[in-house]
Amino acid sequence: MIDDKAISEIRGKHRNLKLSQVWDMDNLIAAEKEARKGKSDKYGVRKFDKNPKENLLRIQKMLQDRTYKTADVRTDRQYCPCGKWRDITKVHHCPDNIIYHALMRVIGNTLTKSFHFDSYASVKGKGTAFARRRVRRFLDKNSHRDIVWAKIDFEKFYFNIRQEVVYARLCKMFHDDGIRWLLREIITTVEEGLGIGLYPVQTIANFHLNELDRLVGKMLHGKVHVFRYCDDILLAGYDSKEVWKAIDIIRRYADTVLRQPLHTNVNVEHVTDDTGIDFVGYRFYRHYTFIRKKMKMRFKRKMKRYERRERNGDDSVAEKKRQTLASYKGWLMHCNGKHLWFKITGMKNFSDLNIKHESVTKDGQVYFDVPAVSCGFIAGREVIVKDYQEGVKTKNGDGRFVVLIEEGGRECKFITNNPRLKDVLRQCREQDAFPFKAKFKSKPLGGNKIDYYFE
Repeated sequence: MIDDKAISEIRGKHRNLKLSQVWDMDNLIAAEKEARKGKSDKYGVRKFDKNPKENLLRIQKMLQDRTYKTADVRTDRQYCPCGKWRDITKVHHCPDNIIYHALMRVIGNTLTKSFHFDSYASVKGKGTAFARRRVRRFLDKNSHRDIVWAKIDFEKFYFNIRQEVVYARLCKMFHDDGIRWLLREIITTVEEGLGIGLYPVQTIANFHLNELDRLVGKMLHGKVHVFRYCDDILLAGYDSKEVWKAIDIIRRYADTVLRQPLHTNVNVEHVTDDTGIDFVGYRFYRHYTFIRKKMKMRFKRKMKRYERRERNGDDSVAEKKRQTLASYKGWLMHCNGKHLWFKITGMKNFSDLNIKHESVTKDGQVYFDVPAVSCGFIAGREVIVKDYQEGVKTKNGDGRFVVLIEEGGRECKFITNNPRLKDVLRQCREQDAFPFKAKFKSKPLGGNKIDYYFE
């Protein structure tokens, strides 16, 4: 139970954030736009749209008088992509979702700025892709060293969060009693723990473990690196003893401060080419990264099921198949999954088809597939003139010459309509002088005109 008397004695760090900023009408209008994204066809949004101005005024009045109470919530059991069934708490669009977004517009940045850098869940600009890059960068940077790792997480993290503990921690951040009142209303929406599905809960739960992230780094002086996605904590270091110390710190902190149980199946392993780190859906080995085996097998099963339904004449499966391919393509493009993608989808790699591009254009002219440079760029430099194509049509006119050259060990081309250069190139072709070495020079002619020539 939350002890209101003890909480009232806590002095918050941020005193400039007030409840009046939450119920400010401009903030409520912006919050309503955010809350309705992707939900325009929902019943709560359609009901709100019947009289939006009066509904916003009613929400503002409830916040001003502090008469707001969370509406009756419903809990739906849903199967998550991680392979677990979760109880998702849902509320109505009006006024709950609007108030949640309005609150997070005021305190969200303050919370996220306090997060440990390698905390990735519910942080804008981070997520699983950023977590993958950070872990991969750590392994590549220390490829010459022996890496030891362990992963630890909480049992039913959201359900077992102690409401009084997380509320007291939030009160240390925010001093205004109005902000505290609204946070308490959100935290106590469900009888135990925090309700997964409520918009502010993800950020609040992330903030709940922020002190633990910093504690491990502080006590071990950076000898163990902490990577965390929600309650999944990855510990990576160079000595197994230091990693075990970090595990002991987390266990003591969970027992004495958080009062939440941890999973007991914790092992310390070495990173090799055969055993890798399992984190955020990927397996990180010393020199490469794969997706988890469960995800790979699930991808195979889905594609076989779609192919079987297509052979039976089911045309409705095309859209689902496209969505599945797009989803797994997003995972595989961030790891060494190209071969797996080609194998499961039956797609061929263009490099294996032994097909070459045509070396001439539709007009039969030679196409030099090299970067183009300006004459001024190579002026004063020594070049090797290899070939040219005359009578080329460009956006500046017809009859241009495209000249293939080598400068500084790289091939490039330039386009010219200079009569002197044209005449020299034609004479060189008549004498079969290609390739030849020359210095490409320039001289001013007056009136911002420049003449180029070979020397």
